[in-house]
Amino acid sequence: MKAEDFKLKKLDKEGLNTLVDWAATEGWNPGKYDFEVFWETDPDGYYGFFYEDKLIAGGAIISYNQEYGIMGLFIVRPDFREKGIGKKLWYLRRDLLIKRLHDGSLIGMDGVVAMQPFYEKGGFEIAFRDERLVEKYKAQYVFECARMYCGKSQKPDMQAVYGISTFELG
Repeated sequence: MKAEDFKLKKLDKEGLNTLVDWAATEGWNPGKYDFEVFWETDPDGYYGFFYEDKLIAGGAIISYNQEYGIMGLFIVRPDFREKGIGKKLWYLRRDLLIKRLHDGSLIGMDGVVAMQPFYEKGGFEIAFRDERLVEKYKAQYVFECARMYCGKSQKPDMQAVYGISTFELG
């Protein structure tokens, strides 16, 4: 398996649905109908690597009016992990999103703890940390991540923030 064996392609709705299914299998919490909303927000914002015409990795690079971008839904099929595919795809997606935005536009993402050093090497800085909770009778810890930004600084005044909710595919 060589790098030239992987083909980067824009995903159609079926490809996005596959990423959402993979995310659910991993224990992420995409809503049942979220991918429809994601698609309507930016149908040009989903890319994946294909190997022998099969999707093996992908993610979202959403542009909001070319003024703000979000990277998310980044996932590699388990049988293709630890081969450098994710790293290559992540940088390609970041660079594609930068090209889709106005110069200097901010890009946000949620970075899980284990991947934060990697994302920092790619130009992202931690703005704040949060914990993902699932409520079923009482709040239950799922995982921790941090909101990270690349581009002009947008760190919020955390003393003035009551709560944060995101839609951006993080």
